[in-house]
Amino acid sequence: MSGQARSRRRPPPSDDEQGRERNDGGECQSASHGSHSPARKKRKRSKSDDEQTDDLLDNLRSELQKSEEERRNSSTRMEKAHKTIEQLQQELNATKSEKEDALRRLSALMSTKLRDNNPNIADLSDQFRPTKLAEMFSELYDNEWTDVFDVFNNDFSERQSITILLDIVMDVYEFCKDEMERTWKEVSTWFLNESLPNSQQLAKSLKDSRKTLVQGMTKDMTQKFIERLNSWGGKPKLHELLSSEKAIEYIKQCVKLCLLMCANDPPVVIVRPAEINRDGEEQNDKKTQQDEDIFVNEDTRKQETTCSMRAPFNKDHFKEYTKRGPYMEYVVWPVMYLHQGGPMLGKGVAQGTSEAVARGEEEQWTWKSKHV
Repeated sequence: MSGQARSRRRPPPSDDEQGRERNDGGECQSASHGSHSPARKKRKRSKSDDEQTDDLLDNLRSELQKSEEERRNSSTRMEKAHKTIEQLQQELNATKSEKEDALRRLSALMSTKLRDNNPNIADLSDQFRPTKLAEMFSELYDNEWTDVFDVFNNDFSERQSITILLDIVMDVYEFCKDEMERTWKEVSTWFLNESLPNSQQLAKSLKDSRKTLVQGMTKDMTQKFIERLNSWGGKPKLHELLSSEKAIEYIKQCVKLCLLMCANDPPVVIVRPAEINRDGEEQNDKKTQQDEDIFVNEDTRKQETTCSMRAPFNKDHFKEYTKRGPYMEYVVWPVMYLHQGGPMLGKGVAQGTSEAVARGEEEQWTWKSKHV
């Protein structure tokens, strides 16, 4: 019976049933169409998001390019600014250098005008400035003079030995002074034009250079002075002593110091005042005797027996030698002055005595000796 039921044909649906089926089919289709609509919307949204992302990336790329371009422009401007700063710095340094150079030249010019022939301005960097020369001159008396005095004193009296050594240092000074004046006259005649604006500065430069160079001239000038001494003639014993090692060293040091004195601007001077007051007045030593008188024979010199008044012993200008007294018997070492008529740099040395009157024969400077 069940087989019959399965084989039995189903009757066709009625109109109502067909209507319901159609309705059910429409609802199914509607449901089916409704189920695909959100996916489609989702795809649209995904596409819209991608476009926005692309637009955003494009904007970012554009902004990045602009930033990179601005960075390059800023870098270029910075390089130009650095170059400008460097150029300005170089110009500033050049201006400063020119200013400093101008100030140096102005200072040198003012210094030249102040120091030229002005003894009141001392160059402290000069190792041979006048005060140093005074120290060296004092050391010459303490050292070389003492050594050579012992040599001469073996054959000459004390006063004669003193006179010889004093005459040597004074004559060396005059010798160096004459040489310096002669050479400067030649230089100024040939190389200095006083009408030029820088003539004073040039002259001062030449004087400063001369003072530096004279140190190297000591040997030649010493030899020249010794030849001058030998040309005078005189007693063989005296020449023998003048040729001794200590005498030559004394002459050499005298030449060196006198060259430096005469090369100073203005020249440092040494003076040997007269020991005798003529008519009660102190006279400056003019050294009227010729240099050759040092070597004349005593037989040819006339002895004077006249008496003269001695000069007072000036303790402000002299130190005592071995004796004290209110009067000056004779000069041992000259007085040193900053310049002609200037302040004293170093005291001289003189022999004091209590005798106001000097015998004429004592002032002949004959250098008599029983041993000659």
